[in-house]
Amino acid sequence: IIQGDHLISSNEESALFTYIEAQDWWSPYYETNIGSKNPSSPNLTGTSVPKISELMVRQLQETNDPRLDVFAQPIEMDNTTIKGVPNLMNATLKENQAMGIGVSSTSYIGPYFFDNPLYTNPLLTYAEVCFLKAEAAFRGWTTENAEEWYEKGVRSSLEFYQVEDTAFINGGAAFNNTLEQIITQKWVALFLNGWEAFAEYRRTGFPQLKKWDLELDGIRVTKAAWVNVPRNYLPGRLPYPDDEVDLNYSNYKEAADKQGGDSYYQQVWWSRQFEEIAYP
Repeated sequence: IIQGDHLISSNEESALFTYIEAQDWWSPYYETNIGSKNPSSPNLTGTSVPKISELMVRQLQETNDPRLDVFAQPIEMDNTTIKGVPNLMNATLKENQAMGIGVSSTSYIGPYFFDNPLYTNPLLTYAEVCFLKAEAAFRGWTTENAEEWYEKGVRSSLEFYQVEDTAFINGGAAFNNTLEQIITQKWVALFLNGWEAFAEYRRTGFPQLKKWDLELDGIRVTKAAWVNVPRNYLPGRLPYPDDEVDLNYSNYKEAADKQGGDSYYQQVWWSRQFEEIAYP
């Protein structure tokens, strides 16, 4: 079913993994949800479904993105408000407690993902292909139109989640001709595909990650600012295993010296530059 330029050309051609009805092959989101309601069952995972992050909620709210009601459900406290969980909170300093972050005061992901044992998990979607084409056009690697492929990416993601909203394309998602916007919308479209989203962040530096910078008096917040997270705040690669240090030290040292060290926060070669990537 691959046509034309041999790329996925519609949502119908997206690569999807579908779970089956037998309990051992339920969707993990469904299983964790059922398991949380039946914690004594030995055959179910007794953990809760995931929460949505504050960064994603803010992105969707600030752009009036209609996918918000699909991606998240209201908090249990009032059954109206959607509130994400802040990332990178310091548990030792009890920042969560100070900010009032709790199970009933933050939003779970939407029922779309955990109400169906046969949930279809996206592997490679048409939306992702569109955003790849938009980026290639933006960088001048092709003669295609970046705005056209960007809008196709947004529309195909909306259609994938069965959301109809033509105003969004000309409103909060209106094209501003920046790589940041292309990758940020791609990040939204990759919701729950964490590995792929992280790879895109390492490669481009987008979206701009943020966290709360707090000053506390005990568990009372005296100052709070929503600040950018520096790129080197997050891991960029796995360090070499101890066996390399013990058994292959000379080559290990040469490699580590060339890349400026050997730690989680060193960047792999393809993620060192975000705006302009120099491929070897």
